[in-house]
Amino acid sequence: MNDQQGVEQEKPKTPKERVPKTEKTEPVEQLIYIGPNLPGGRLSQYTVFRGGLPVYLSDLLEQQPSIKELIVPVAETAATQAKTNMSGTPEYIAYQNLMTLRG
Repeated sequence: MNDQQGVEQEKPKTPKERVPKTEKTEPVEQLIYIGPNLPGGRLSQYTVFRGGLPVYLSDLLEQQPSIKELIVPVAETAATQAKTNMSGTPEYIAYQNLMTLRG
């Protein structure tokens, strides 16, 4: 008589099966600031924000609305960066305006 009789045999161990996800997660929005470094270290060039802008920048954005012009989706970085060098574009004007803050 077999000792294991009446006892269920274990299935061979296999890597954990992946359970399909039922919920689709939206990609987190990533924005990048392409303006110049601002005095006091409040905002540095090429800072990336995930999931929107942080609350601590609210007062700075109110004081310097030009900053908003230079915070763009990461996918638009190259195109917007090019516009900061083209005289007369809103991005160029915003960049130049913020350069005056550097003193």
